[in-house]
Amino acid sequence: MVSLERKTYVEYLGVLIEGNLSWKHHINYIFSKISKAIGIIARLRHLVPRATLLNIYRSLIEPYISYGLVAWGQAANAHLNKLVILQKQVLRLMYFSDYTSHSAPLFACSGILPIKLLYFKLVASLLREIKNHCAPPNISELFTRFEQVHSYSTSSSEAGSLYS
Repeated sequence: MVSLERKTYVEYLGVLIEGNLSWKHHINYIFSKISKAIGIIARLRHLVPRATLLNIYRSLIEPYISYGLVAWGQAANAHLNKLVILQKQVLRLMYFSDYTSHSAPLFACSGILPIKLLYFKLVASLLREIKNHCAPPNISELFTRFEQVHSYSTSSSEAGSLYS
């Protein structure tokens, strides 16, 4: 008989997955990576134009936030807020704003989406791909079209809605 070692989390394709799916470890991992990139932006902000800082954000920070977000984007707000605070912090640095200034105008000016809105955008994009038969089969097979669930006509089946 082989005994299995119990782990707090496992890493699969770069995403840290816990048994209870709280995503705490994965978000802490992202937090540490983003914090380092914010340090780079903080040192460069006096030396380069804002457009360059935004490109640095899109290269060093956004990939960590968006990778696997469809899976972990519904984590508890207590965990996600750590990343939202970092997003606001980096925007305030890039725009030389006071740390108490409202961040909504900064998100709008920069074209950067807050993590929750980015999550909704990525989920909508995935569902569009599934509906248009462009998603990978292993993901598409997780969903059924409403018209395949039953034979009678409903507003969901006529709209081409998906059932999971």
